[in-house]
Amino acid sequence: DIRIGNTPNYRGTAEFSGGQVRIQQFVPMSARFKAQFAIDGPRIHLDRIDMDTDGATTVATGDVDMAHWPEQTYQVQSRVDFPRMKQLFFKDEKWTVAGDGNFKGTFHLSKNGPDLQGAFTSAIAGVNEYRFPELYGSLRWTKAAFDIVDAGSKFYGGDARFTYGIKPFGAGVRPTHHFDAAVTNLDLVRFTDFEQLRGLRFAGTASLHNVL
Repeated sequence: DIRIGNTPNYRGTAEFSGGQVRIQQFVPMSARFKAQFAIDGPRIHLDRIDMDTDGATTVATGDVDMAHWPEQTYQVQSRVDFPRMKQLFFKDEKWTVAGDGNFKGTFHLSKNGPDLQGAFTSAIAGVNEYRFPELYGSLRWTKAAFDIVDAGSKFYGGDARFTYGIKPFGAGVRPTHHFDAAVTNLDLVRFTDFEQLRGLRFAGTASLHNVL
């Protein structure tokens, strides 16, 4: 439903429910959308956007330049359910995830393609049995690459820092993953108890650096 009035400028609302979003071969997502907008010549300013999709709730504002389609930019804040995202985009993988997180950033769509960048946080995220309290970082996702930088979390009494990248996309070659992680002041008692090492018990702290 789209409603437009002139009081005294052209303003309106747009709304849909029961929608479905399908991305490539991934599991389809349900979608519900509501927005308020103002029209200024070829420009559409969206004062507020509320969108609920499978596993995420998003509030945003944005601007669309109809004279230079598809030029548009949105400031977004999202709450994301990690387990549902895994079901949607990695349904055949055996690893599991836990927790939820917040994302705040900018989505820009132009003739050069999509560009999403911003910062994420999570009170506690999990991969299989591992837990990462106070997770944070920044990401950028374009049609050419996906990168995570300035990321880190607490990790079994210590501090973890990491970067991750997968690139190139759309270049006719298989993309390469790169994961660089470092941990300082790891509590060996907590960590080795978690790992349930049979016949061994360590004390003290440790630091490590690993590149995959």
